[in-house]
Amino acid sequence: MSATTTLPPLTEAMTARALIEHEESLNQAYAAGRVSVSFIHSGPFVSFSGENYRTVETIYGETWPEVISKARAWIATHATVHRDSRIRAMALAIIDLTDQHGRCDRAMLMRRSFSGAEVDDLKDAACQRASEMSANAPFVVEG
Repeated sequence: MSATTTLPPLTEAMTARALIEHEESLNQAYAAGRVSVSFIHSGPFVSFSGENYRTVETIYGETWPEVISKARAWIATHATVHRDSRIRAMALAIIDLTDQHGRCDRAMLMRRSFSGAEVDDLKDAACQRASEMSANAPFVVEG
């Protein structure tokens, strides 16, 4: 589904194709993993999985419109929470690497499970957070 494709309306009686289109749209919006739209005896639900396919969140509802709307709202909130969590994790890695090696560089962080793009995006905020966590000792990521 392309970014310019218009999604079918959210209704209680949606076709399988319409549900697939909404699931694809949710997957495009959720960059931290995979989204699955499903149904069980108690009703529809949307599950979010992260790295290693572990379930991060499951949202239940009475109708497809309710579940998909709740899922979109969760994605909007989760992006901020996920970013804050990754900044904190990187700050702790910066503190640990600096303690172990007397310095911290991009490659060291990448060996600690941060992608290059993530290091580029978060390193300044993570250094600031590391400084705050360590009584304002200055931290930098080289390279």
